[in-house]
Amino acid sequence: MKSPVSTYGFLNAKLRGKISKMISEETFRQMMEAGSFEEAVHVLNTTAYTSAVSTFEQTGDLLMSELEIERIQQSLLQETDRYTRQFTNAVITAFTTMVFLRFDLANLKNALRLWYERTIRGRSIEGKLPYLLRSTGVSGISLESIVNADSIEELMALTSSAPFASIIEKALPLVIEEHSIFSLEIALDRWYYASLKSSAEALNTRDKTIAERLIGIEIDTVNVNWIVRRQAFYDGMDRGAGITLLSGGLLAKSGVLENALSSNHPARQLSQLFGDRMGIPSELPTQNDDAHTGSTARSLAFLEKLLKQQLLYECRRVLGGYPFTIGVVLAYFALIQQEARRIITVLNGKYYEMSPHRLEALL
Repeated sequence: MKSPVSTYGFLNAKLRGKISKMISEETFRQMMEAGSFEEAVHVLNTTAYTSAVSTFEQTGDLLMSELEIERIQQSLLQETDRYTRQFTNAVITAFTTMVFLRFDLANLKNALRLWYERTIRGRSIEGKLPYLLRSTGVSGISLESIVNADSIEELMALTSSAPFASIIEKALPLVIEEHSIFSLEIALDRWYYASLKSSAEALNTRDKTIAERLIGIEIDTVNVNWIVRRQAFYDGMDRGAGITLLSGGLLAKSGVLENALSSNHPARQLSQLFGDRMGIPSELPTQNDDAHTGSTARSLAFLEKLLKQQLLYECRRVLGGYPFTIGVVLAYFALIQQEARRIITVLNGKYYEMSPHRLEALL
């Protein structure tokens, strides 16, 4: 059996080198303080995202630039996947394959949303099609074919070879009944995280512990997203119906979160819960605040910030510890995702003429 050093030595050196070349805080500051949106875009010429500048120059379309940023992000992570396959063992590769599958699944969900709009709701999606990230998708499924499926039966036939085919088949009737794609997205997320946790079980003890902590933060984020979306889409209904939250969260057990789900102010309760767990006081709305006022938005922004901080803390913790573990791969994955999100946030802020101070608060 190979030692941790021989297993992770190359990956550790390669990925730490890549992390050192990620966009610096100084560069983000230059983008935020740029005199115009166009000037902020061109700051990216000195980064790995320079093709997003070319895309904007060719199209003048912010959304196309965002799509290019996402494509670059996925390309960087696919390269890491190749390194992992080449230099580690089958157990680690099986786990990282599930980690990287998340992007294909996100692309699939985008395609399913367009399919739902076109086929079930009968709406035109011509204006949205250019913003679908073109990729082969999961199990070689063409995303364009998904979008263009003319019936539920055709959609099920197209996805029949995928490992989650039964999930889609079971969830589609509920999609029709609820007039929402939300239940299908939940089912796919549930399948994904169950598969991810299962693959982590085969890792050695040190790798498994690291993986479970980072997966736990993701599960916290997914559960919060489900609760908030449930409130938005099903206001006035039983908010606990139809959702069993994921177990395995790092900061909160699913039972605690389900109490928030059934409350009248889930955003406020979640902000207080995560703030207390992390020792960070939150600026919470009062009991008399209406759920649809800006107070809810503030609570959600605070929640997002908390979870980002916790993820960064865990990445630093991993990178500052024993170097020859799965942690360096997972930290790189999380940091690349965050980098792309921050770029897109800054570009949108500059496009809508936000001040540097407001933008910094969003990061």
